[in-house]
Amino acid sequence: RSLSVTARESQSDFDSDLALDPNIGDAEANREAKIRALILASLYSNIALFSVKLVASIMSRSLAVLGSTLDSFLDLLTQVVIYFVERCSKTRDRTLYPAGLSRLEPIGVILCASIMG
Repeated sequence: RSLSVTARESQSDFDSDLALDPNIGDAEANREAKIRALILASLYSNIALFSVKLVASIMSRSLAVLGSTLDSFLDLLTQVVIYFVERCSKTRDRTLYPAGLSRLEPIGVILCASIMG
């Protein structure tokens, strides 16, 4: 009997914590904004790195630098694929996509593995 009372009390405490804390949604939105900012910062830095390597490979005409430029291009391509898949998977249109778009994430991972492999 005491075990069931304790479990019930802990569940009601948990529910009341969720009901009393209106900032839970704000914390999640803040976390999503930080993740998006980091993804965009990484994307912009990869674009800058690829641009510098492209200029260096054109100026030096070195096959080693060209190979590094190609590697940076593939990194940039996979990051763009992951960015768009993540962005599309957030779409919540139940009439157009009844199963949801979260199934795009494994397809994006397979596509990135194919590009890198």
